[in-house]
Amino acid sequence: MVTAIMDSLEKHWGKSDQEVFIAAVILNPMYKTRPFSRTCKFTHAGIYLLLVKLWKCFYSGMDPPVELQSEMMDYLRGLDDYEGMDAWVQAIIQSSIMNVSLIFLMF
Repeated sequence: MVTAIMDSLEKHWGKSDQEVFIAAVILNPMYKTRPFSRTCKFTHAGIYLLLVKLWKCFYSGMDPPVELQSEMMDYLRGLDDYEGMDAWVQAIIQSSIMNVSLIFLMF
């Protein structure tokens, strides 16, 4: 049964627009590039090319703004507008853990 489920997932994943899902993970501040750290395709240049491709897809071939690359770099490095994001994510995770712990204590 497990093999059938895995085969089905792989089949559907192969047919899906994987790049959108990959970008969604990278743009999620809880994960960024960590799930792809072993894949050399996801260098900063590779991520930028992915974002440009998706931008053009979503905006009818229009080129992305010049600032896209610097915004992406600031986001990935946690600089400027994104400086406190890592601490914010950790606070959310800790808060969630405490809330789950309280729920279990109630039962």
